[in-house]
Formats: sequence, structure tokens, C-alpha cells
Amino acid sequence: MKHARFLLAILVLSAVARADKHPLIGEWRLVLERPGMQPRQCRADVSLDRRAGKWTGWIRFRTILFGKRHELTNIVMRGGRFTFDLADRRFKLAFDGERDGMKKLKGTCAWRGLGDYSWHAMRAGGPVVLIDKGLSFGREFSRGEAKGIDVAALRRLIAVAEETGSSAVCVVRDGKVVAERHFGGKPRPIHVMSVTKFFTAMAIAYLVEDKKIASLDAPLSTWFPEWKDGQRAKVTLRQVLAHTSGIQHAKRATELNGQDDKVAWVRRHKVVTEPGKEFSYNNDAIALLSGVIRKASGKSCDMYLKKKLFGPLGIRVWKWNRDKAGNALTYAELQMTARDLAKVGWLIANGGKWKGRQIFPAAWTKTLAQQGGPNESCGLVWWRAKHPKSGARVIYHTGYLGQWLVVYPKQRLVGVRLRAGDGSEDASREFGAFLKMLLELSP
Repeated sequence: MKHARFLLAILVLSAVARADKHPLIGEWRLVLERPGMQPRQCRADVSLDRRAGKWTGWIRFRTILFGKRHELTNIVMRGGRFTFDLADRRFKLAFDGERDGMKKLKGTCAWRGLGDYSWHAMRAGGPVVLIDKGLSFGREFSRGEAKGIDVAALRRLIAVAEETGSSAVCVVRDGKVVAERHFGGKPRPIHVMSVTKFFTAMAIAYLVEDKKIASLDAPLSTWFPEWKDGQRAKVTLRQVLAHTSGIQHAKRATELNGQDDKVAWVRRHKVVTEPGKEFSYNNDAIALLSGVIRKASGKSCDMYLKKKLFGPLGIRVWKWNRDKAGNALTYAELQMTARDLAKVGWLIANGGKWKGRQIFPAAWTKTLAQQGGPNESCGLVWWRAKHPKSGARVIYHTGYLGQWLVVYPKQRLVGVRLRAGDGSEDASREFGAFLKMLLELSP
């Protein structure tokens, strides 16, 4: 008799479990369409569950509503249709929808004060892929396990990278590639935009180390004799690197881009503020360094770094555009694969060493990251930050379209995100949260 009662209880519990297994229970990937707004597409994770006949759930948007998880309320199911609201009344979002097959949902969202928007969702699949299939790895920069970092956070970073239109992402931990995605494409050189400046600073460091440049405090008149008079005589190499030279420039590089000989054009510029006093991000001044590097090394910047940096790191597929006068464009125009850019980041994280060899002077990995002027976030071209928890040093550079190179030396962590130009200036596709999300991988 006891055995029969036990079996009956099992059958009842199984029936209850089956009854609770509603087709909407589980994880969903939702896309909210907002024409005419930025970002136009808002992606979210949604979870729905039912316990003892009561529905619960939450939603987390990736790029809006602070990226936080918000509980759902007023969840009502009527046949094939359903409704739910955000419990946080600050946002006043009300959803209604219906099933569209077994693995799809669709509906509208009434956002009070903004309008009604359509949305659709698909049932969440398996875990986010960290490394594309078919990628080859050599011994010098091999694939590794994501040890010592938050793998769930790494998967979130890759998911957001894909959603924001990234062309390539590469994450390196302790000299091993732990994530590399090309999102349906093949590895290829991509325009790194202003991250090019990161390399320009390295070229200057090499030249000072090799005593081909006497000092960072050498005046620009050392290479441009017409700068020996007036305010221009005060401008030093250090000030150019720190964006405090005072050299005239526009906010955008549009006019600079249109010059056939960019070095000659900037050599005619005036100095409009006292050198060394004010920070102002200056593409024109950095463009002038192409002339400095050529005069100091006897080579264009690209050919100089090919010998000093690219060759030793095994970087073979790259391109660095020049203007019509033959100047390598030191403020932009370098094209490189995400993995090769990550190699350079790892070189810096590893104190300038590559495969046991000192490829870049160790002291300069710190010098270029020291505060260069009144802006405490800017070093000597390289940007500076602190880990929000540990306060440890972080080095990075970013560029138009949301190009990122981030180096976190303490945790031997490097991250790269690149997006190929597609004519879109949608700010939501620049992945502004990349730095923050990368630092969340490791304390």
C-alpha cells in the first residue's frame, strides 16, 4: 500500500511539472525596434518562469535602462497571448505579445511618453561561442583556456560585441587567446583609426631609446628650422605627445585629411595657445610626427616600425596608408587584424617582452602611460585609466567607429574590438562599454 501511495505521489508531481512546463517558460533574446531613435535596435535578455501557478520574470536590456536587470510584473497569459510590465515604474514600459511558432514571440511595447514600438524574440540557444571554428593558432600566440577571468562576463562581452556590429574581437589572458570572433567574416586587416597613434608613440619611444632623438623635451625646431621663432619655438615633442602643443587644429580631421602633403601643411600652422598649458586632442600635431620620425630614423614611420616591431612580432599582413607626398599618416590609417593588434597589446602587458626577447623597452611601457599634462586621463598619446575596484593601471586607445585596444598589465589581460567602416555613424554601434566590460572580466 505504501508503495502504491508513493507511486501515486510521483505521478501527481510529474503531472504538475508537465502542467507548469508552459511554452513561454525559459530564456528569450528580445529585440525592440525604435525607428528614429538611438540606438534604433535595443536588445535584451528575457526570462519567464511559473511556479505554483504564479508567473515571474525579468528583462535586461544591453544598451539602455542602465544595462540592469529589471523584474517583471502583471504577467498575464490568456490563450496564445500575454502581457507584462516593468516593475520599476520609472520607465513605464508595457509589453503585449503572442507566440509566433514554437521558438519565436512578437508584439508591441507601449513606452509611455515615447510611443509604441514593435518587438520580436527568439528562444535563447546554447552558450555564446568564444572562438570561431577554423581559426589556426601558432605556438607563439596560442589558444588558451579562460582561466582567472569571469567566463560568464566574457560571454556577455562577446554577445554585446556581436549586437553592436563588431567585425572582430580578440581577448588575450596571460599570453593566450581566450576569445576571438569575426562574426561570420574571415580574419582581415581592419582600419584601426586613431589607435594608429598608439603605434606612433611607440616609434618615438624607440627613437629616444636608440638616441636618434635626444629627448622628449627636444623642440620641434630640431627637425623644422622655421619653428625657431615665436610661440612655435616653445613647442616640444613631449607636448605634441601629450596633446598640449597649442598647435592650431580643427575638432575633426576633415581638412587635414584633404591635404596632399600633411606634414608640409601642418608645418605652416600657428601656435594658438601657450604650449604645455592646455589639453586639446590634436590630430594635426600628431600628423607632424610623421616628419619627425622620417628625419630622425631616415625611414617612414611604417617602414621603421616594420623592422622594429611588426617583424619581430610576426605581423605580416598589415597596411599603413600614406599621403600623396609619401608621409605615413601617424594620426590614423593603419590597418591590422584584431589578433595582431592584440599581440602589440600583449607586448605592452608583458613589459615589452615577446617570446623571452625584449622587443620594446620595458621602461617605456610605463613612461608612455604616465600623465603627460593637465588631463590626468592622457599619457603621452596613450590613454590612462584605473580599474574601478583594484585601482590598478589600465592603458588603452580608442578610435572612430569604436575601435579599441585595452591593456590591463596587472591581470595580464588584453582586449581588442574592431568595426569595419560601413558608412554608419550610429553611436550605439561604437561599443562604448567595451572598456568597462573588459575590466569586469578580472578584478
